[in-house]
Amino acid sequence: VIDKKLEIIDINCFSGPKSFESQYDYLSRAQAKLVAFLEDDYLFADGALEKLFKFAESRNFKGFYSFFNSSDYYENPLHNYKSEIVFFNGCHWRTVASTTLTFLCSPSTARKSRRFFRTYSLGNFDHCIWLMQTRLGWSALVAGTVQSFNSNSLKRLLKFVVGALVLFPWVLRTREKLWVPVPGLGTHLDSNGFALDFSVDESCSQPSARTPHMP
Repeated sequence: VIDKKLEIIDINCFSGPKSFESQYDYLSRAQAKLVAFLEDDYLFADGALEKLFKFAESRNFKGFYSFFNSSDYYENPLHNYKSEIVFFNGCHWRTVASTTLTFLCSPSTARKSRRFFRTYSLGNFDHCIWLMQTRLGWSALVAGTVQSFNSNSLKRLLKFVVGALVLFPWVLRTREKLWVPVPGLGTHLDSNGFALDFSVDESCSQPSARTPHMP
């Protein structure tokens, strides 16, 4: 049975940037307190949306929110920075520099941040898009490029620098908080970034209680 409130929109494209842009156009105009930008390769814990919504509500829906406590936050030197950590309703939440393009925010935040996310369709990396807004991990990006110099790290740094220069006035005025739960409430189905604290059983429904050390 399909909920009568469910609206299905046919998007005539087979492209990540184009589908994200269409999703962004639609959700930024929504009449809602919180909207979810969702990619198709995620698993979520039971009750994840309710827990995230309640935390966002406690923050007056300011900033950005993610279900995904990525292993990158604990293993990748790009995430060598200090986080703000709060405890709410039985769960820790921490600020991070970046996430994927699966996230939640208010429609007003989406409208305000459109110029940053628009660079995705121009070939910018999601990590660089987030760094311009959270302003976390800038020194880690430079240090990581120097320590592990290769074409990919150099490309990431150059994309960040070009994006930051083009959007310089807005970057200076922007400092958004991107919150993730610890332990996580979902995981990206990517072997390189699977959440350390989310185990999938045969029913694909239960998160584990294992929590990685927070730096």
